[in-house]
Amino acid sequence: MSLIENSLANQSLKATTPPTDLRKVPSSSSKNSSFSLKNIFPIDVLRCFSSYLDETTRSFMEREGELPFHATILKIIDTPNKILWQLPQGIPDSSAPLIDGHEHFRHFNPRSQGRSCWIDVFQHMLSGAYPVRNLTMKKTEEALDVFRARLTDNETEIRIAKKLLHDSSVNLDDPSSAKKQAKKAISSKSLTEEQNKVLEEFIKKSETGSFQKYIQIKTEIDGVAAYSRFFKQLNVRPLDVIPQAMLDYCCEASSSQHIKNEDIEKLPLSIQYRIANIVGKRALAQIYGSASSSWNPSKTIDLLLKEVREHGMIGFGGLFGKNLYTEMPHPVMEISGRKIFGWSAGTRDSGYSVGHFIGVVGVIKETNLDKIKQGKTGYVIYVDPVDGSNPQDPLQQKFYLISYETFSKYVNNEFGMRIDLESLSMPYEKYEALILKDCPKLPSLTYGRLPNPPYLVKKTSA
Repeated sequence: MSLIENSLANQSLKATTPPTDLRKVPSSSSKNSSFSLKNIFPIDVLRCFSSYLDETTRSFMEREGELPFHATILKIIDTPNKILWQLPQGIPDSSAPLIDGHEHFRHFNPRSQGRSCWIDVFQHMLSGAYPVRNLTMKKTEEALDVFRARLTDNETEIRIAKKLLHDSSVNLDDPSSAKKQAKKAISSKSLTEEQNKVLEEFIKKSETGSFQKYIQIKTEIDGVAAYSRFFKQLNVRPLDVIPQAMLDYCCEASSSQHIKNEDIEKLPLSIQYRIANIVGKRALAQIYGSASSSWNPSKTIDLLLKEVREHGMIGFGGLFGKNLYTEMPHPVMEISGRKIFGWSAGTRDSGYSVGHFIGVVGVIKETNLDKIKQGKTGYVIYVDPVDGSNPQDPLQQKFYLISYETFSKYVNNEFGMRIDLESLSMPYEKYEALILKDCPKLPSLTYGRLPNPPYLVKKTSA
């Protein structure tokens, strides 16, 4: 008898009166309701020998989010014209023991804030189908946690600053008097501690006196600093992940000049920040082993449908998300009992231009001939990292619906460039040839899909 089995045998003799300092939960009805390990051991102990859990304990731990409801990605529906996946909620805890020898228990994944949406999409995409096990990945996840926290803190300060810029009680529009107005606002003691801190930093560090310019420079400085530390932790250099020709293009180098890794920190902050954003996404895709989607806006909905069917969630960047609309999302359809949310026609804010990452998990190809004649080919269904993901609250992460045409119009390539076929004034293939002429092996769209079809697929409905 093993040590664990022996321990369980001994403990079962004492099961009638569990220690008062351990967690107790009312028993649910089951065949083993007279005996349950959950009445003996705290959750952190139960995780260590999950193979031995009785039915009641396992059910309890699933409800508590300590065990996955589903060990892998689920295919909600799969027909010739429709595909929809659901990934397990939450993210694996790589520091905890494996459950039944193959799966980490999952915990709450907080909503994405600020500029970390692409990290959350990559993590959710990967951890939704594959448990995180090896030490290299664990170090990467730890570095990502620190990096995300820095981006979030920076974004919080920027948001406070932008709100102050539009605060009628603080006149910061005129560069010649902005610092004077900032000092006046601080002395009035009417602002919050965070607002005062932002204004004090502005007075101390701004060289131009322009509060708006200060916000822009601060965004770039803080962003570059956060990215630089992250790249150093992972030992990543731009040329490790960006082909020379594309790096030269993004750095606005002349045709006779090649940018080297050490040259980038000498470039203007705005360009450094642009490169950092590109390097971050490509480096993480490379570390995670994410392949590139072969779909682009010049292709048909059939290819996107095929890719989502074969590879599960695919990450895309572009002008997407709730902030682009002037109304809250509401249910627009239902698929196999899952509500799909969307927005009314005409509520998209054309003036909003901040990019955002989403995870495409479904595609619906239009079959109505009248709608097809009108140029409506179908819909894209996605999840948004701003919702977070929680095993104890699966409905927290919602499905969102947009038309395929809207999706195609506002998607970015992997270098953050808009791919709007209407504004290209040339065939997409020609555009691609011009941009990527010296990079024949460079894929054309954002890195995103899983490296292999999701394993252990369970089809829940037809």
